[in-house]
Amino acid sequence: MGGKIRNAIVAALDAITSGSVRDRIDAERKRLDEEGEREKQLESARIPLLESGNDAELDKVEASINESRAAQLRIQERIELLGKRLSEREQQEQQAKFGELRERVDRLRQFGEGLIRNEYAKAADELAKVLQKLRAVDELVEGANYTLARAGLECVAPTNAIRCQRGRSESVTRKRRVGLRDPEHPYYGRAQLPHNRVSGDDGAEWNPEVTADNGERTRCFVEIEQTVQVHHTAEVQEVLHRAIEVLPSATTSHVPLYASDQPVDQSVLDQLRTEYGL
Repeated sequence: MGGKIRNAIVAALDAITSGSVRDRIDAERKRLDEEGEREKQLESARIPLLESGNDAELDKVEASINESRAAQLRIQERIELLGKRLSEREQQEQQAKFGELRERVDRLRQFGEGLIRNEYAKAADELAKVLQKLRAVDELVEGANYTLARAGLECVAPTNAIRCQRGRSESVTRKRRVGLRDPEHPYYGRAQLPHNRVSGDDGAEWNPEVTADNGERTRCFVEIEQTVQVHHTAEVQEVLHRAIEVLPSATTSHVPLYASDQPVDQSVLDQLRTEYGL
C-alpha cells in the first residue's frame, strides 16, 4: 500500500506544470480578494451590533471576522509557497526544453555525419575523377592554343568560358514619379505648387491638380517613362579544378569540406529546422 501511495504522489507531482501552478495562484489571489471584501462587510455589520449591545450577534460577527482574517493569512502563505513551486517548475521545464533541444541537435549531428561518411564520400570520388579529366582537357586545349597563336590563327575558347558571362549593356524603360520642381515633369516651369498643402480624404496621397500658364490642367506629381542604359558587369568564374584544388577526404583531412564564408541556402535551413523541430 505504501508503494502505491508513494507512486501516486510522485505521479501527481510530475503532473504539476508551471501553467497549473499559475492557475492555482490566480485562484488563490481571487479568494484573497473575496475574503478581504468579506472582512470589510463584516466590519461594517459589527458597528451597529456593538452600538446596540446585541452581544450574541456581535460574537458571531467577530468570530466570522477572525475566521476571515485567519483565512487570508493562510491564503497569503499558500500563495508564497505556490510562488516558490512555480519558480521550481519553470526552471525544470526550461531545463527539459534545453535537454530536448540537445537531443534534436544531436540527431541532426548524426545525420550530418551520415552525409560525410556516405553521400559525400561517394560523390567526392566521382567528382575527383571528373576534375582530373577536366584538368587534362584544359591542359591539352591550352597547349594547342599556344601552337595556334604562334601560327597566327584564332584560338579555341577554354572550357571554363561556359561558366563566365561577358559584360553587356541594355536599354531599359522604367517609370519614375516626378514633381513640378523636377525638370523631367512635362509642365516644369509652367505650373506652380499650391501654397497651402491641404489633402482631401483622410489617408489620401497629396497630389492636387494645378493649372499651367497655358490653361491646361496637370497633377503636381506624375509618372513618366524613361529609357536608361543598364550595364551588367562581366562575371569571370575561376577554373573548377583550380578553385577546388584538392577534394577533402571524408575521414582525415585538414582541407575544409565547404567554404564557411559563403551564405547557406535558406530553403535547406528551413527544411532541416522543420524536420528536426529547431
